[in-house]
Amino acid sequence: MFPLAPSDSESLRACLGSSWLLTDADTRDVHPDVVIIRPCSPQTIAGLRRRFPDAVLAAVEQDETEPGLSRMPVTRMLEAGLDRYAARFEQLRDLPTRRAA
Repeated sequence: MFPLAPSDSESLRACLGSSWLLTDADTRDVHPDVVIIRPCSPQTIAGLRRRFPDAVLAAVEQDETEPGLSRMPVTRMLEAGLDRYAARFEQLRDLPTRRAA
């Protein structure tokens, strides 16, 4: 759900493994199992939860050197429906492919 630099895309692919298909969730008729987003507001997470009710929502921090990065309180994101928070792509290695019931 956020644009990735080519190097970040390759890092994410390496962490998740070859069995994962990375695609833009804004593409029509996409029903993702997992949606990876930047930390964002609880309202945005609630909207994504409504749009993708069965998907695992995972927020990943961007590189801290990026200008304009502000850290969102993780608790508020989790309360809004976020399933997983990671500080780095590497922490997504054991990401579930289905949302727990």
